[in-house]
Parts: sequence; structure tokens; C-alpha cells
Amino acid sequence: MSKISETVKRARAAFNSGKSRPLKFRIQQLENLRRMMKERDEEIAAALYADLHKSKWSALYEEVIYSLEEVEHAIANLSQWILDEPMEKNDNTQDGEPYIHSEPLGVVLIIGAWNYPFNLSIQPLVGAIAAGNAVILKPSEMSEQTAIMLATLLPQYLDKDLFPVINGGVPETTELLKEKFDYILYTGSTAVGKIVMTAAAKHLTPVTLELGGKSPCYIDKDCDLDIACRRITWGKYMNSGQICIAPDYILCDPSLQGQVVEKIKKTLKEFYGDDAKSSRDYGRIVNNRHFKRVMGLIEGQKVAYGGNGDETSCYIAPTILTDVDPRSKVMQEEIFGPVLPIVCVKSLDEAIQFINERPKPLALYVFSNNDQVIKKMIAETSSGGVTANDVMSHVGVHTLPFGGVGDSGMGSYHGKKSFELFSHRRSCMIKSLKKDDSDKVRFPPFPVKASLK
Repeated sequence: MSKISETVKRARAAFNSGKSRPLKFRIQQLENLRRMMKERDEEIAAALYADLHKSKWSALYEEVIYSLEEVEHAIANLSQWILDEPMEKNDNTQDGEPYIHSEPLGVVLIIGAWNYPFNLSIQPLVGAIAAGNAVILKPSEMSEQTAIMLATLLPQYLDKDLFPVINGGVPETTELLKEKFDYILYTGSTAVGKIVMTAAAKHLTPVTLELGGKSPCYIDKDCDLDIACRRITWGKYMNSGQICIAPDYILCDPSLQGQVVEKIKKTLKEFYGDDAKSSRDYGRIVNNRHFKRVMGLIEGQKVAYGGNGDETSCYIAPTILTDVDPRSKVMQEEIFGPVLPIVCVKSLDEAIQFINERPKPLALYVFSNNDQVIKKMIAETSSGGVTANDVMSHVGVHTLPFGGVGDSGMGSYHGKKSFELFSHRRSCMIKSLKKDDSDKVRFPPFPVKASLK
């Protein structure tokens, strides 16, 4: 038996022992996880700097804080979440007690992503622990230092049998996916998402796929451009654009394009100075392969700002492209880098048509002072989530489930939804052994004449 099979078998045995189920144990593990984030913040930040050049502030406030808030939210509410949920009776069940009982699914596999390698591993882990499961955590090998850090720290704080970390690349992940799990949550690319789903299908294992796509950002003429461009700049160039919900491209009227470029340029200089490469707050591309891929998307485009890079440090300057042809390469795949194309459209209807002709994105952004424009955009398009007059802020709200639709994924989590995702919502009906009126209707012999009138 391989080491991976042994690890999964040990997690299954630990789950079957029942020790992950008591509320007290779940809370204790969550409290330990919270303690780890607070006690080991230096090590967490150092790993994120090594992998993605994230400053300590970026590491803590763009990654760790969301995981910390998630775990505190779960600790505060778990005693209510686990309660049986009484359901409405009907005429035939007046003497019964129908309710939903949440039970853990079993052994869960969580495959994290490299762009937010701490948060996208820990945040789903919180929900799986809260629901009472055993969890195999597989961090992305591309963010190597964070993967090593997680494999080092988590066993010091969590139960080693129930919550092991498995590191490695494609061979290890392939071997891991041959094992039977009770649920799989994967965050990453659509291409790998298909591989995960295919492997899961062999065991009839349900999946949540958190994928990506080209998230559009429509700027209406009736809009405060200064505020809009400042918020778009923040969302697009954070983490060097390596965010699944970053605004991927802008749609706006041709008359706005020049103003948008100037306002984003001005904001970039405010944020990162004249040379973003020397800013401690500007990130790096994760590796050489992705550096070359993103630089290739800029080739042949009309560069209004930036466009340059340094391969040795995997730095790509904040870049704006104008008058972009929708058929160009940069508009065919998710950019996942600090490159912002602007595509000109002449109306809201044209923008909606443009969005609907493409795969459904993970997020959609619309900036307008007109509520009707916002409502129309939401009503006539589809995306995983929407933020109006800002970018990405819908993801930080515990009561809003986060997930994709169509090519951008399936299933959603965060807050209570995470607990529900990793639980089996079991329908239960308790009746007494006393005779009741329904016995007369349902048992033979039946009346000769039957009618619903």
C-alpha cells in the first residue's frame, strides 16, 4: 500500500471512530486553527512572500484575515448550525416530527490553489471541520513554500490522523484522485477541474469546483469614473492580477476609454509609484511558465501603459491594453496576470450581448449611478457572483455563498454554506406507534370508487 493510500485509510479509520463528530471536538479543532493563524503569522507571511512576493500586510489582510474571520464565524455559530431543523408538516403527517439532521459526509479531499495558497486551503478546511469530517488537504505544489509551511504547521495544531496534509505535484495528485472520497472541493483551472470531476465520477463522489473565467467589468457613462477606476485598479493589480475574481477586462463606450486609461494610470502611480517593480506592495508572477504565458498575451496588442517585464524575477508591469479586438488571444483565455484589456461597446445592450456570447464568468462587475442599469445587467446575464460599483467585495460577506456557474464552476461555500456543503442534509421523520387517521386511507382494502375531487 502506498503512503497516500495509507494516509487516506488512516483518515477513514479516524473518522469511523467517531471522534470528529462531537461539537466540543469540532470547536476545539477550530480554536486550534485560529490559534495557529495568530501565533504563526510570521511564518505564514514569509511563505507567501517567497511564493508570490506578497508583503506582510498583503499576506495578512488579503489572505489570512478571511480565513481568520471564517473560523471565528464558525466557532460563534456552530452550536446553532448543528441543531436539527424542524420542517413544516402536511395533512398526512400531523402526528409526526419532520426535520433535517446535518451529518458529516466522511473523508473530504480539498485541493487548494496557488494564487491564494493559504486562504484557498484553510477557508474550505474550516467548513469541513465544522461539519465533522476528516479532511485530506492537498495544497498546490506551485506555491511550494506555502505548501511546505502548511504541512509543517497544521499537524502541530490539528488532529494528525483526521487532518493530514499531502504535498507533491501531478503524480501525487493523480494517485490521490484514485482514492475514494466522500466529497472533493477543488480550486483552480477549468482544464484540471475536468480531470478532477472525471476521477470523482468513478467513485460517484460529489464535487465542488471553484474555477475561474474572464470576469467582465462594465463601466456605464453615468458613473463616477474616479471612484470606479480606483476600485478597478485595486482589484485588477492586487497579487499581480492572479485572482480568480479579478476584473479580467473592461467594457465601456469608446468615449470613456481615454479617460479610463488616464485615471487608472494615475491610480497605479499612487499605489505603486513610478516603478511598480520597486514597490514592496506589488507582487510577482508565480513562476516562469506563467510569466511567459502572460507576456505572450500582450504581444501584438495596443499597449497604453506598461507592457514590459523581467523574466528573472517574474515581474510584469501593470499593463493596460486599448481598442482590443474580441477575437485576439488576450480575450480567449483568463489572463490571471496584471494585464487589463479595454473592449469598446456602444451600449448597455451590446455589453450584455458580449457577455452572454461567452462562457459564464465567476464574477461580474458593473459601475453605474443608475440602479436600472445595474438591475438590467444582473437580470439579463449570468455569473457566479456580482458586485456593483466595486470589485470582489461580494466574496468577503459570510452570508453570501461563493461559487461559479457553468464553465466557472459548480457548488459554493463560505460561512454557513460551507457547513452545509460538507454535510449530508438528512431528511428525518419521527412518528408515534399510535394509530392515526392516515392508517385508514393508506392501507388496503381500498374503496372501489376513487376520486381526487
